Amino acid sequence: MGNFYTNLVMRVADLDAVASLLEAEGRRAYVAKVGMGTFVYDERCDRQDLAELRGLAGVVSRECGTPVLAACNHDDDVLWLALLENGLVVSDYNSFPAYFDRGGDAPELNEVARICAAFGAMERVAELDGLLRTPRAAIGLEFERHQKLARLLGLSPDAAILGYTYVRNGELGYAAPSTDVRCVGGAPILAPTQNSSPPPAANEAALPASQQESIEDVRLAMGALALSEVEIPAGLEPLLGQGTVNGLVALGRLQRYLAAHGLLDLGAAGGPVVRADFLVQLLFASDEVSYGTLIGSFADRIGAWSSLREEERDGIRSGDPATRSRVIEALGRSLRLLAEDRLKGG
Repeated sequence: MGNFYTNLVMRVADLDAVASLLEAEGRRAYVAKVGMGTFVYDERCDRQDLAELRGLAGVVSRECGTPVLAACNHDDDVLWLALLENGLVVSDYNSFPAYFDRGGDAPELNEVARICAAFGAMERVAELDGLLRTPRAAIGLEFERHQKLARLLGLSPDAAILGYTYVRNGELGYAAPSTDVRCVGGAPILAPTQNSSPPPAANEAALPASQQESIEDVRLAMGALALSEVEIPAGLEPLLGQGTVNGLVALGRLQRYLAAHGLLDLGAAGGPVVRADFLVQLLFASDEVSYGTLIGSFADRIGAWSSLREEERDGIRSGDPATRSRVIEALGRSLRLLAEDRLKGG
């Protein structure tokens, strides 16, 4: 329902030493010092391959002699974490095991204190444990859980929710303009940025801004979908259901359809894309859709924004707390409805 990203973070590390290690390992990546954390944004890991991510974290933790926290946000539905020390996993976390039909809805976690110890935040163990145990429906989007986790560990909450593609497209410069960055293995050099607006990428190979939504774009579109009740257009019933449907429920049905029919290509050169079949083409009027813009495009195509009252639209855009509370409640309802769909085989 939102963002795809992966990254590694260490509390203390020599920026140049980490960059040299990644270069020797043949990686294409960005290494950034943001506040108290050193972040690695690796291209291959950004394809959501957990074995790749875990393997790289193991190498960095062993060779640099420091604990490494690996993170993967899958579509804002699942937050996966693993802490590695000396090449070994000593703590891991999955916010929503049932997403891939391999467990229940309750988060799975262990050795939370090890994560706190790695970042000098032992006084935060109880808070972190409570955050990680919070059910998915009560969190909202998983990037928000990840930001809260970063704050508890003394890390930059903005740098924590980026991956290689986001950084390549300039969002690190927007989140932390003064950040010291190393470009490894041919990763495009990042252009200097101003604090006031997201920057363009400095290399022609970078994904155009129109092909990648920002974190804020996703938040706004998800808010509109959560509060909307839309009439499914004629011809799209096999894809989205019949009659009036909550926007988030419709989005969840679309994503299940894409997964079931093998239409989502996470390894595409420019970032994840949807290879449209007849129904998806009918929805988006295109043979191929960048997954980076899918959420906003979907909200527009099914009329999520236009179905809301003006005060609701204003509340979403301004971050009004009462509206935010309604969005989280609507997200919880949509998850329950989608779980019922899955049990029915719908």
